[in-house]
Amino acid sequence: GTWVIEEQHRSNPVHLNGTTKHESDDEPIDFCVWVGDKKPTINRAKLLYWLERMGIRQLRVNKDGLCINISIVNNIVQKVDKVFLSAMVRDYITDPIFYEVFLRGADAYLSDSMLRFLPVEDIKWNQDTKTESWVYFRNTAVMVSKGDPTTVDYNNLPGCIWKSQILDRDFTYMTDTEQFENCEFARFIAAISGAASGTQDGLDKSFALMSVIGYLLHTFKDPTLPNAIVLTDEIISDNPQGGTGKGIFIKALLKFRKHHYIDGKSFTFDRSFLWMGIDLDTKLVVMDDVRRNFDFERLFSVITEGIQVENKGKNTFYIPFEASPKFIITANAAIRGEGNSHERRKLEIEFSNYFNKTSTPYTLFGHHLYDDWDSHEWVKFDNYILCCIQYYFIKGLVAPKSVNIEYKKLSANTSSEFMEWALDNIRTGTVHGKRAFYESFVNDCPEQKRFVSSLRFYAFVANYCQFHNIIVKQERINSIHSFAFFKQS
Repeated sequence: GTWVIEEQHRSNPVHLNGTTKHESDDEPIDFCVWVGDKKPTINRAKLLYWLERMGIRQLRVNKDGLCINISIVNNIVQKVDKVFLSAMVRDYITDPIFYEVFLRGADAYLSDSMLRFLPVEDIKWNQDTKTESWVYFRNTAVMVSKGDPTTVDYNNLPGCIWKSQILDRDFTYMTDTEQFENCEFARFIAAISGAASGTQDGLDKSFALMSVIGYLLHTFKDPTLPNAIVLTDEIISDNPQGGTGKGIFIKALLKFRKHHYIDGKSFTFDRSFLWMGIDLDTKLVVMDDVRRNFDFERLFSVITEGIQVENKGKNTFYIPFEASPKFIITANAAIRGEGNSHERRKLEIEFSNYFNKTSTPYTLFGHHLYDDWDSHEWVKFDNYILCCIQYYFIKGLVAPKSVNIEYKKLSANTSSEFMEWALDNIRTGTVHGKRAFYESFVNDCPEQKRFVSSLRFYAFVANYCQFHNIIVKQERINSIHSFAFFKQS
């Protein structure tokens, strides 16, 4: 359906949790006062009251009582520092005599010991729910659900939002999907999914990617769906080159949510200040191009529980699961790890090799996506992305059909040397003593002995047989523990 975007009305300076405070309702506050008739001074109690009137509050950010200073105006919250507060006071004072007084004592008037007397605000946040997601544009907030999207004026939001959540562009609704379904980003999705080739698998995958976009932009954290999204390449290669469009895909998400970027090549779980840079309003964490030996299991707690953030020279704070960001991981090889614990914490998406070093998105479109768009293309893009969120609410998180993921997982959880050796040595209708079979492997691949114990080798054999639908039985034959390989009936 169609709707009309409401006009903005921001004349009332303070709007807290649905209650507008009109300055005319209270007596004017003047913290610039004369002591007697000769001494100008700043009345600290009145200054604090004036700051409170202007929407300055404290927000508690950890269980130990750590607070930060914030401003709340028209349901919009932002962190403020003493530079911000000094500018507020400066703009209010018109008398040069009192301005001089403030300049001389600004450090005292806005000291930590004074600001701690500001009220601590128990903010009601406007958050995504299980069935609704919000996107905030410059001219309106948009609520997306299974039904028709709805615009809401910021004054009428049911709770507060961070200022950083507001996108620096206006939103215009397109009533017909035909107006935006062929936008450049939709064509890009068709290319990376294989839908451009016209196959049903490619078309299905393009819809799955729409659901992934919706899932990542939906900031509600469902404890039954704590998935990190892993983007990898469809092609099997010992020397993967990337360039398949993963970066452009992620950049689309970052046009809507605040993110924290991590260089996967240099990342290590043992470094100090592991999650430094993640903030209270961070909604996506991008771990880009992680190494082959990336230990995904060490992400389990932050994916399913929450994040403890330590910053250099600053206090530690905790982001609980329900407010924590979602994770996107890009990798040119499969992520190691197997079993239910791994599978329920990640969804892996393969990108086709439509784009590569010689055939790039610039080749297809004749310009750079995002950077070279006009305002109309941005409108189409925004409508398409909101449609993806709606699709996610309707269909849920759809796992695309795997092309080479399972084979690449097998390779990641064994070794390339074992994979080559197994092709020649694991055959149905044969029986091998387990110990002799292992010794045959390390004799053929002596460099593997340092890394592959006999127990690990036996696990490799089991995984290989499971992938290739080979029945492997461990039997005692002539007092020797053996492997027997059979075809599945």
